[in-house]
Amino acid sequence: MDSRFLCVPAAVVFTICSYGFGIAKVICTDTKDSDLHTKIRPLGDLIASGEGDYGSVNRGKAGDTPGGLESITGKPYSATTIKEITDLQRNEIFAVGRYQFIPSTMQIALRYSCIHNDDLFTQETQERLFAVLIFEKRPSVGGYIKGEHDDLNLAGRELAKEFAAVEYEGGRGFYDGLHGNKANITQDEVQSVLTDLRRSWNSFEVKS
Repeated sequence: MDSRFLCVPAAVVFTICSYGFGIAKVICTDTKDSDLHTKIRPLGDLIASGEGDYGSVNRGKAGDTPGGLESITGKPYSATTIKEITDLQRNEIFAVGRYQFIPSTMQIALRYSCIHNDDLFTQETQERLFAVLIFEKRPSVGGYIKGEHDDLNLAGRELAKEFAAVEYEGGRGFYDGLHGNKANITQDEVQSVLTDLRRSWNSFEVKS
């Protein structure tokens, strides 16, 4: 564990994380100590069906690295550290993993999680980072799942702004044509899963 990064459990889902070199404290999703990511796994599975698998990577255009991360590092994704991933994203790779984390998104996900540089880029790590995107970076999505608002269309379109594989409207994705992207997951599919997750949310107990 990075000794500069201290996490003190606070509420059910959140942790107060303090960087020991004078930066102000931030509230981050305690993805280490909860099962939050398992609750939204059906959504993750749907998104991944259009984004990639755990070892997927591209250098700036969808499908440009068919050999995946291992073809670059010479080792499995699950043996690669977060620091190695972020170092590679400086100049060698662009999107990486099951949810095609781009550099800026990766930094946000890491900031609002308790995942450290020396953690491995395993399946579980990627699922926890995905949960951060849903509940922190795109709070309208997480808010719908938790019953905090009723705008299903907003939640679906916010997902399209986060994931190129998701339709935004009219059969087109928000990022269609950019870096070779083309949406292949419909809003009907997304909204169906979001609705199911919302229905089951109250029966799910987040472990502290």
